[in-house]
Amino acid sequence: MEKNWVDFKLVKSAVTMQMVLDHYQIHWLKKSGEELRGRCPIHQGEGQQSFHVSLTKNAFHCFSCKARGNVLDFVGAMEKCSVREAAAKIQDWFAVTTNLMPVETKQVSKTEKRETDSEVGNKPLNFELKGVDLGHPYLGARGITKETAEIFGVGLFSGRGSMSGRVIIPIRNERGELVAYAGRAIDESEPRYKLPVGFRKSHVLFNFHKVEGEQVIIVEGFFDCMKVWQAGYS
Repeated sequence: MEKNWVDFKLVKSAVTMQMVLDHYQIHWLKKSGEELRGRCPIHQGEGQQSFHVSLTKNAFHCFSCKARGNVLDFVGAMEKCSVREAAAKIQDWFAVTTNLMPVETKQVSKTEKRETDSEVGNKPLNFELKGVDLGHPYLGARGITKETAEIFGVGLFSGRGSMSGRVIIPIRNERGELVAYAGRAIDESEPRYKLPVGFRKSHVLFNFHKVEGEQVIIVEGFFDCMKVWQAGYS
């Protein structure tokens, strides 16, 4: 796949306006039905209701500066760049990956494709979720102490975005770089665990970056791993 290949359709379907607003730390918009409304972050006007974001349509419209469109148009307006450059930025910010290939590139064999896929890892994130409740009762119910929650960075995320209202679990690669968040539902919501679009689970062994010595204890789930650490096996 060419380095500069951008799948616009995938980017638009994988990343919501809410996620992009969170990236820019635009938290002053207020909920009004199925919309968010407030001061426009693009032209920084004074109108307190001029900027509208439709959460269902994943689109925005400023009635003052007339800017409107989808996530690509919004990032393009914020960064003062082309839609293509905006898509590339979003793809990088949220680690959106694709297995699609542009028509003009050569076809590869299944063996070559498997080898190529195995070399592609999860890109480190350039942001961290803030405002995490490390002492939420759900963790205690799962047998996780606050000390353990602090070590692993696990807690309820009450901010906006796809992980809102879920217990988030930071996932790091073997170098300790943050590559994703898993979101565990604390009620009967589905899916029980939510992971970012394009995240490659098979490329990461949870907590492997903390391994010391030659012996490794492998368990099934995130919380099982925390309990093993909590029991004194580091």
